[in-house]
Amino acid sequence: MTKPVNVLKEKQQEIRYRDRIIIALVAIFFFLGGAYIRFPSTIQVYHTPTLESAVTTKIDYIPPSTVYSFAVLLWERINYCQNDCAVDYLNNLNSSRPFLTERCYFDLKDHAVKNNQLYKNRARQLTLLDSTAFNPSKVIKLDNKKDTWVVTETFGFDETIHGTKLRNFNMKYPLQIVKHNVSDTYNPYNLQLDCFSGNPTRIDLN
Repeated sequence: MTKPVNVLKEKQQEIRYRDRIIIALVAIFFFLGGAYIRFPSTIQVYHTPTLESAVTTKIDYIPPSTVYSFAVLLWERINYCQNDCAVDYLNNLNSSRPFLTERCYFDLKDHAVKNNQLYKNRARQLTLLDSTAFNPSKVIKLDNKKDTWVVTETFGFDETIHGTKLRNFNMKYPLQIVKHNVSDTYNPYNLQLDCFSGNPTRIDLN
């Protein structure tokens, strides 16, 4: 009787081992399946188009030139008022809202509302003074803040009322840019303007 009992115990033990292996394999399958579902179908790569050589880049790396272009073009767009800054500026803020942090949007909006009468009937345009090739020194990545850059650039600031020149001076802006994952439908750059890292500086023309 001892031998059949031992054989039965060995069979039961084999079955338990087999069940454990099956459970482990099923768990691994579900783990890998979940990881596959969460894995992004596309990976954003930021680089300047070139046919001269192949481009090797880290995943999710954003080159300074992209940050710079984003900051300059967005700031020019927000501040362009064709006829009446009391209306146009607020419209620009609303249309650019996906490209602004919540804090920056409300800061700029509050400032515009408080100065609404001052902006009335004013046309405005910011013009980039230095139209030469991109200079990397104008973009500084902050070490103490993750995915945050400061773009420093000087613009010509022109305002007119009914065609009459009102103000003409230069403004130096320290534009703060942050990486923020938002829907690609509304913001394909995943970058946002977080207003300023310091106070803008007015440079009067002599």
